[in-house]
Amino acid sequence: MAAGPRFEVFKALGLNYYGFHVRKEKVYNVFAAGISTFLLGFTAYMAVTFVCNWRSTILFVRYHNAKLELEREGYIKQISEARDKGLLPPRETPK
Repeated sequence: MAAGPRFEVFKALGLNYYGFHVRKEKVYNVFAAGISTFLLGFTAYMAVTFVCNWRSTILFVRYHNAKLELEREGYIKQISEARDKGLLPPRETPK
């Protein structure tokens, strides 16, 4: 039985095509395992990063809102003092 042109290269090099195919599949398995391990690790890293950034953002917004409330209270106090001194007209109540 004559080998086709596809197998002539392996015959010339003294290699067995089946052995080459098995080694090739082993290399592919190693690549697949490495890539899947990398993707799982990267997914875990991104999840941890997301949670850390989320927590720091929530804290930043909380402190920022508290700071704005303090500034607002200060402005309200200044306005009421100015009205008491007569520097501003009295407050108009909506009907």
